[in-house]
Amino acid sequence: MFKVAGAIIDCYDDPKFMVNFEAHKYLGKELLPPEDLDKLADNQFALKITGSGPTVRRYPVYNQWITKVSCAYFLDKKDGLPAEMIKAASYGLVNACKRYQLGIPTGLEAEKVGSITTSLNKVASYPAIKADDELAKALAKKAEAVLYKMTPVDRVLLANELHKVAATQYSEALSEYVVDGYNPNLAKEIQSRLILIKSASDQNTAYLASAVERLLADKDTMHPLEFATALSDIDKQAGLKDRYKKGAGGGIKDAFSATLGGKGAKDKDVPMEHGSPVNGAPAEAGEPVTKEASEKMTVLEHLTSLSKTYPRNSGEFVKAASWPVPTEYGKTYTSAWKAYFKS
Repeated sequence: MFKVAGAIIDCYDDPKFMVNFEAHKYLGKELLPPEDLDKLADNQFALKITGSGPTVRRYPVYNQWITKVSCAYFLDKKDGLPAEMIKAASYGLVNACKRYQLGIPTGLEAEKVGSITTSLNKVASYPAIKADDELAKALAKKAEAVLYKMTPVDRVLLANELHKVAATQYSEALSEYVVDGYNPNLAKEIQSRLILIKSASDQNTAYLASAVERLLADKDTMHPLEFATALSDIDKQAGLKDRYKKGAGGGIKDAFSATLGGKGAKDKDVPMEHGSPVNGAPAEAGEPVTKEASEKMTVLEHLTSLSKTYPRNSGEFVKAASWPVPTEYGKTYTSAWKAYFKS
């Protein structure tokens, strides 16, 4: 059985590369310091390995330069890798080369494998606006098949698009991500987190437990998506994201399904179509909006706008994800930005 621990797979595994004088010229520029890798989203790596332990990510593709380096390491090391890892990494590297308009090196295969995250657009691109019953059922079935290959934020976006055509009524899993008030079992989900946090022998235990309790106390002053984004931040700090369950398996619910899916009154602000962000802010008809107007938009509206303007796996997403979290357009926009780019 292949063991990732201790193996030299990419440049960050290779101590000779990391102390190389030529490589050091790029450190802090094209080459991120190793300690910054944990801040990157999964789609900034060509290979993601999941299992019973922590998720392992290799072959970074966060810019054009590092993609070239990752391709070189992969082609050098691939003969020692298992077949499934070769297929998954090769597919991710091919996509990155296309994104940065690089030539695809000989030896990279473009065959897609099941472990690769499925694009939101491939599921939500059905020619359906009418609430046709059979079509809604088909949409729900198709979405469920790929739901847990997506990030929790993409699940929210997908579920709320399908909710518009009444498809979520046919899927309990999808309905957990609908922005429809708070999950009535939220207190139980919070209690599960507190038990896990308090059982850890960590110097931040008291701080993290207090943060969760304060967040729950402030629940009624927050939009559910703002709450879910804040809870996701705490989960990340507490190392709980590796305990998220996928599908029918064990574990805790991710921050968004733990928070959302309430059966109470509909969110008073129905999601609407928006223009592209201008200078980082949402816009109507190509014009930047004021902070006051931005704050009147819901987190879901901002999320929808961001997903259309910065599609995942695009160069625009990679660039925007490296920017500092914007705060000048109000709390709802900041919450949406953190959820989309940092969760």
